[in-house]
Amino acid sequence: GVGPAGCQQADPQGVVQFYESCDAYFQRLVDAGKLASFPKGAACVENFDLSFGPGQFGVAQPLLGDRTSINGQITPVITIRQGELNRWRLLHGGIRETLMLGLVSKSKESTQRSAAALVQGASQRLAFQVIAHDGIATGRMDEAAQIELQPGYRVDALVRIDQPGEYELIDLSTPKNTSLRGGTEDFQLLAQVRVLPSDAPPMALPDAAALAPLAPYKHVDDKEVTGCQYNTFKIDATSQPARFLINEQPYNPTADARTMPLGKAEEWVANSLPVTGAPAGAPPLNHPYHIHINSFELVDGYAGLPKGTWKDTILIRQDEPVRLRTRYTDFTGKFVLHCHILDHEDQGMMQLLEVLPKGAKPTSCPTLEQPAKGMCAFPPPPNGACPPANSASR
Repeated sequence: GVGPAGCQQADPQGVVQFYESCDAYFQRLVDAGKLASFPKGAACVENFDLSFGPGQFGVAQPLLGDRTSINGQITPVITIRQGELNRWRLLHGGIRETLMLGLVSKSKESTQRSAAALVQGASQRLAFQVIAHDGIATGRMDEAAQIELQPGYRVDALVRIDQPGEYELIDLSTPKNTSLRGGTEDFQLLAQVRVLPSDAPPMALPDAAALAPLAPYKHVDDKEVTGCQYNTFKIDATSQPARFLINEQPYNPTADARTMPLGKAEEWVANSLPVTGAPAGAPPLNHPYHIHINSFELVDGYAGLPKGTWKDTILIRQDEPVRLRTRYTDFTGKFVLHCHILDHEDQGMMQLLEVLPKGAKPTSCPTLEQPAKGMCAFPPPPNGACPPANSASR
């Protein structure tokens, strides 16, 4: 691993020493007659294959016993007062796991460890009151027994605990069908929550009238939609190295940007395809789709999120396409969309976009004249091209 001053090594007595750089760390090993035959940098995290084992970085099984930290701390103690209303701003800054947050009395924590307890134990968990996704106020409170965080997700939730005592913020065991990596993810204890007694009356939750004006975006109606955009995420493992693709193409910084019209609204349809060349029985591969600048509205409910939710990041589960709508209202210029598994992005799963000034002709597909079946082709074409006009379906 990497410490505050570079690479680290534990001596035989278990004392960890830090070195100024990975090169210096490796050279000390060579000077000591250790790892002399290893390639330079073998024990430094910059080299994923040599650090974790060939092909092991990010696989579904636990790697080195890594833990999820909160504000840089492992299992910190969060102290609040009885009846105090807190706004928790939650951000998933990792790249390779699903976090399914629950809040439970410490005395009941053991009942939450299994994947089945995701549903069965919900009645024993304290409720979150969700008020925003990805920094976008919903204009309401949605009560939730658990909060799903995928890489890049942000959630704002109100938390009030009315009884003093010891509680725990936990990451529930995630079943295969809902996890980022297509494999069961184990239970984690994320933080201790200590609720101190207080004589003050419980703080009131905000009412609907106070929250409604905070929602910044209005629903995108069918009649607003003037174009279609398609995104299909896929990894091609038949080539070496593997190719990380959106609409059958890796990121090309010199290619023409995909263009959209300022002042208009469009529908996007996104999907994740199985890995080309994956062995039979391979787990599904899901991709968190993130777009800069222009947030989107979920046309339908998706993965537990209600219809009409606004976000800028959504986990696209393999072969479960999703319909999104967005407006280009404020900015012209170039930006990107990408997979928020950031090593996927770094290897090519990113695309350049541009919002054009009014009057310029965009490269989006025209809408299909079948509003009863959805404005755009569903599922999307794998290559992102405009489909024939009679191909729209739901």
